[in-house]
Amino acid sequence: MDSTKDVKNRIAGITENIVLYVYSLIWVIFNCSRLSNDSFWEDEGFTIWLSRMSIPDMLHATGEDVHPPLYYIFVKFFVTVFGESPLALRITSFMAYTAIVIIALTIIRKLWSAGGAILMITLLSVLHNASVFVTEARMYELAMLFILCAYLSLLHIMKDAGTVHFIIYGLSVAGAAYTHYYALVTVAIMSGLLFIYALALNRNLIKGVLITEALAVLSYSPWLIVLYRTFRNYKDDYWIQTIPSFGKCMRELYRSNIRLEWTMLIITVLAMTLVLVAYYGKGRVATVMEKVTETEPESCDVYWLYMGVLSVVGTAVAGITVSLIFRPLFYERYMYPAAVIAWVILIYCLRRIRFGQIAAYVMALILFLGCIRSVMFRVDTENEWAKATGETIGSITDSTDASVPVMYSSEVTTEKLLGYYLPGHPAIMCDDSEENKTDDPGDEVIVISSPSGDAAVIDGLEGRGYETILMIQDTVIGQTNADVRIMRYVD
Repeated sequence: MDSTKDVKNRIAGITENIVLYVYSLIWVIFNCSRLSNDSFWEDEGFTIWLSRMSIPDMLHATGEDVHPPLYYIFVKFFVTVFGESPLALRITSFMAYTAIVIIALTIIRKLWSAGGAILMITLLSVLHNASVFVTEARMYELAMLFILCAYLSLLHIMKDAGTVHFIIYGLSVAGAAYTHYYALVTVAIMSGLLFIYALALNRNLIKGVLITEALAVLSYSPWLIVLYRTFRNYKDDYWIQTIPSFGKCMRELYRSNIRLEWTMLIITVLAMTLVLVAYYGKGRVATVMEKVTETEPESCDVYWLYMGVLSVVGTAVAGITVSLIFRPLFYERYMYPAAVIAWVILIYCLRRIRFGQIAAYVMALILFLGCIRSVMFRVDTENEWAKATGETIGSITDSTDASVPVMYSSEVTTEKLLGYYLPGHPAIMCDDSEENKTDDPGDEVIVISSPSGDAAVIDGLEGRGYETILMIQDTVIGQTNADVRIMRYVD
C-alpha cells in the first residue's frame, strides 16, 4: 500500500518537474527569439546613443539625464564584446528575465511550491509590461531582478541572519539604486523597515543590518550629488505632464490586456488577509482558520509581508507626493520593478492556504489563456515594425549618399535613433514651423515626417525648388508610423 503511494508520489513529482521545466524553457526560447528584432523606439535610442560612448562620457551623460548608469554599463559591455546589434542591445534585459525564471525554478519553488513558480513565470511573461520589457533595451527588467533578490534575501536575513544573505541583500540594494531612481525608493523603504525591525524586534540583526546598509549607502554616495543635480534640473521641466492616481499605480502591478488587474489585486489582498487572520486569530477564529490555512506563518514572515506591502505602496506614495509638491516626476510604469514584490507576496500566501497551489495553477492558466493572444500580437507587431523599418532604411541607403542630411519630425523619431538607423547622415529637427522652412539642407535631403503633419516643411522645400524623387508613405521608422521623402533641388 505504502509502496504504491510512494510510486504515485514519484510519478506526480516527475510530471510536475516536466511541466515546470518545459513550460519555463518554452518561454525562455520564445523570448530569446525576439532578441534579433531591429525595431527600437525613442527611449531605446537613448540607450543606443549611450552605448557608443566611453564609460566616463556615459557617466557624465547619464548624470545629465534622469536614470542612473548601471544598466547602460551592462549594455556597453555587450556592445563592446559582440558589436552593435539588436542582440547586444537587448540581451541585458533578457538575461535579467532569465535570471528571474531561474530564481522561480529554484528558490521560489523550494520555499513555497511548483505552482508558485509556474505563476511567477507566467506573470513575468504574459502581463502587458512584462511582455514588453523582457527584451526592451531599457532598465526595467534589471531593476526588477535586483528588487526580487533584495526581497527574498530580506526573508532569509530575518530567519537566520546568514552572512551570505546580507551580502546578497547589500549588492541587490546597491544594484537597484544604480539602475532606476524609483527602484532606489523601493529598496530604501525596504532597508528603512529592516532597520526598524532589527532595532525594535530582533537586536541580533542590528550589527549585520548596520554594516550592510552603511556599505550600501557608502557605495551610492558618489552618485548622490548627481541625483540631487538631476532633481534640480528636472523639477521645473520634464516630459511627464500628469500625475497618476494611486489606483493607476496599483493597477500597474498586474497590468494586462484582459482587464484582470483589480481581480489579481483583490486576490492578493484576500490571500494575505487570510494568512494574517490565521496568525493573529484566537479562539473560534483560530479554529475556523485551521480549516482554511495549511500552516500558520512565523512572526518574521508576517513582518516580511508588511515590509513588502509598505515598500510597494511607499514607492507609489513617494512618486505621487514628489509630483504634487514640485511637478509631475512619476509615471505609472515606474512601478513595474516593484511589482515583483506583490507577486511574491501572492505566491507566499497561496502556499499557506488550503488548495492554494491548485489556485496558483488555475491563475497561471487563466492568465496564460487570456494574455497569450496579446503577447503574440505584440511579437507580430514588432516583426512588422522591424520589416518595414528595414525596407525603408534600405530604400534610403540605396538612393542617397551617407552625407545627405535628414530633416525629421520629433513626433516620429529622434536624432539619437537616427544615428543608429542612418549613421553618418546629419540630422536636422524639422517640426512644422516657419523657422525650419528657412533651413538650407543642400542639394538633396531626406525628410521623415508624421503621416498627418509637417506640411509647412514640405511646402517650404517645394517652394524653394525641391521636388520629391522618392516617396515612401505610411511606413515605420523604429516603432512609429512615418512618411519618408527624398527631395532633390532641381531649380
